[in-house]
Amino acid sequence: MAHRRLSNTVADVSVGIETNGVTMVEVSRALATRSQSLMTYLKREGADRLTTGQITIEPKIDGSKGSEGRADRIVGYTGTMSVNFRSPADKVSDLMSGALAQGANTLGEVVFTSREEDVDAARKELAVEATHLAMEQAASVAKAAGSHIAGVREIDVDPQNATLDYAKAAYSAPKALMMAGLSAAPIATAAGDQDLSIAVNVQVEVAQ
Repeated sequence: MAHRRLSNTVADVSVGIETNGVTMVEVSRALATRSQSLMTYLKREGADRLTTGQITIEPKIDGSKGSEGRADRIVGYTGTMSVNFRSPADKVSDLMSGALAQGANTLGEVVFTSREEDVDAARKELAVEATHLAMEQAASVAKAAGSHIAGVREIDVDPQNATLDYAKAAYSAPKALMMAGLSAAPIATAAGDQDLSIAVNVQVEVAQ
């Protein structure tokens, strides 16, 4: 098994918009205004992998029947929309705060990770390192048994043990009301790092 600590250089962020109103038209217009402002801001700031998630407009139902025994009725509408993007780790604080000042009013999950190309390069290097370690161990065992390695029968890079522990920031999705009046001050974050490991199994032939 070979291990390496990789620095988290990017963050995958999810922010949301929640609007409330009496009519569906009112809610859809508010959602449109906020989403246009948010998307314009994120594009201008160079947010990567910008993706619109689920968009919903749902009625708010009053289930109380009261003394008149009336049935459930619609008392308003709630519109929601999620937006996902990737940011360099050193810019994520400013981008999150900017997003909340430019239309978003809920903050979802923030996951710090490494770029895929960096992970792929590290996996290749770790596979070589783990193979060297496996061969050294095999040679030591053969020597202890009074033998030597006569050949290699199989080398298996075990994908089951190729793991990467993602770092997830402790953010939940607060209610829109809680975010009201939030200034654009940066939200403090720490990207940290993570452990990448690769397991290699080597089968060898030994001879006296």
